Amino acid sequence: MIGLMTKIFPFLAILSLIDLAINFLVFPIANDLLVRNFLSSLSMVVPFCLLALGMLWGRIEPHWAVLGVFVLLAALFLSLLSMSKSATISVLLAVILGSWVHRHGLISVIGGLLILVAMYGFVAGVVEAGRAHPDYDAEFNPPFTRLAILSDIVLGDRTEYEAADPGADDDSVIPKGLARLSAADVQGYLLNEYDRGIPGTSLDDFLAAAIPRVFWPDKPIITRYGAQLHERYWDVPDAESALAPTYSGEAYWNYGSAGVAVVSILLGLEFGWLTRRWHIAAKGLDPGYFVVALPVALWASYVETWVAASYIGGFLTLVILWLCARFVANQFHDGATAAIS
Repeated sequence: MIGLMTKIFPFLAILSLIDLAINFLVFPIANDLLVRNFLSSLSMVVPFCLLALGMLWGRIEPHWAVLGVFVLLAALFLSLLSMSKSATISVLLAVILGSWVHRHGLISVIGGLLILVAMYGFVAGVVEAGRAHPDYDAEFNPPFTRLAILSDIVLGDRTEYEAADPGADDDSVIPKGLARLSAADVQGYLLNEYDRGIPGTSLDDFLAAAIPRVFWPDKPIITRYGAQLHERYWDVPDAESALAPTYSGEAYWNYGSAGVAVVSILLGLEFGWLTRRWHIAAKGLDPGYFVVALPVALWASYVETWVAASYIGGFLTLVILWLCARFVANQFHDGATAAIS
């Protein structure tokens, strides 16, 4: 397994740099929805490259290691410009998890966890203040504008921007970065909406989520409900941020208790099957699965997400990428076997 990953690491690093370069060019998001979906899928190679960097550190040639570090720095920079806590933490998490494969002693594990906690503590405040900055625009800020916002937040006084955030709670004793980890408020709001006779319609898109946009260019934007929920929950117009419920909250909001049961069964089947594929890959029988292993782990860990987009469209995307990676990995393996013989 390590030998195969060593052979494909240069390819992963170069492909990751291409993906990051394209994302910088179309930053913050591509206008064309097909391009946006393509980049979303291609970007999964970046965490795999960083996972491999952690696993192979000290085992790959120095110039490829330097290229891997450049991928790491570029991915961190892009994530910070994107004002995304999850993306920034995921970049570090990929490298740390990879390093734990061969260095899983107590000091290594505690050190990695401390790095993640410290990074989250820094990024949470910066992102919250950055999104409340008067120059912030989720769809139209070029990279230089985002860099200026970050400089203003990091080097200046961020409290005035934090106060402008409609989600701020000055009376709370819980730091806002930690309070945002709780989904109870949004989930309670949606449960109350259903009980008041105002059910949601977000699960009406489950069939559309299963059809790739390349076959249906005009299909509705499945993730549009995030901004709509933000506007309703905070009672603000023209939301520049998005909210998401838990899967159980959204299921109840749409179909009550029956919806919770059906969606829970769906998630159980998906998580169970993907876990089985992981055990097969861990035995060295399916190396292609490692391409999606970290994205699958992050996908399964998201508490706040939308069912149709994540557990139907997202699941099918992961399966398709796994099949493609499995085909490519088999070609590398067959080529190596032929060379030996």
